[in-house]
Amino acid sequence: MYVDDEPEPPAPPRDPHVEAESAESFLDRRGPRLLMLAFALATLLVCASVLGYEHIDRSVQTARCEQDMLAAEEWQRLIESCGAPLPPSSAPVPPDVPRGVSVTTSPSDWKQPATRCGAREFSVSGPQLHSFRWERISSLADGGEVIIEADLDGDGAVDHKARFAVICDHRGCLVGDAMEDGYCDPAPD
Repeated sequence: MYVDDEPEPPAPPRDPHVEAESAESFLDRRGPRLLMLAFALATLLVCASVLGYEHIDRSVQTARCEQDMLAAEEWQRLIESCGAPLPPSSAPVPPDVPRGVSVTTSPSDWKQPATRCGAREFSVSGPQLHSFRWERISSLADGGEVIIEADLDGDGAVDHKARFAVICDHRGCLVGDAMEDGYCDPAPD
């Protein structure tokens, strides 16, 4: 404000009854629309949270499945490093294929000859979706497979299975690439 400027005149006082009447008339005219808008927004938020949870749940399941694949590969490399003769077949850990949920096994579940090589041992310490086992195959000169199986959708049927081969001869042991039946990422419903 400059010194030459005249001050603005004060605003006229407002009548509180006029404001109340205009607010009431506003609600009368727009109330049903606002209520419908609020309901639509609430419905949208509920749907988004449900879909978001399902997406996160599927992402976690896919990540755990891929972790199990890496763990099986680690066990395959441990068996390869021990060389011939390969260990006998192991019992599955856990004994039953998990049905659409992660399970956590105890270290004692993994105390088997096929999980040890010298001072090194193999185990899965966190949640797992698969049942793991080593299967010695007598039809091969000296070979076997680490096999993992999962029922990702919980319907009682194995829908993801992977095999990790180890084959040994007089020159040493070799590992094969994973052979998969099914996918870690379940198909959306």
